[in-house]
Amino acid sequence: MKKKPGDGGIFIILFDTAEVKVKELIVKPGKGMSFQKHVKRNEIWLVSEGSCLVNHSHSSAENKKEIALKKFDHFCSKTW
Repeated sequence: MKKKPGDGGIFIILFDTAEVKVKELIVKPGKGMSFQKHVKRNEIWLVSEGSCLVNHSHSSAENKKEIALKKFDHFCSKTW
């Protein structure tokens, strides 16, 4: 397991192969992560505790929508 700290929390790599990477993200209350673009991967987010807001866009950061998730909700993101 590999832990990486950040300003908004930490992430732990639980599983990593050429095809799949599984991370646990622990985000501090009131903090967030940067808006990122992934060209070659899809993502699935599952909220295991608490709640969060996901800012997502299929095209660009300017067109992002805010999606509210609560415990056990999930969100699937396809590549742009």
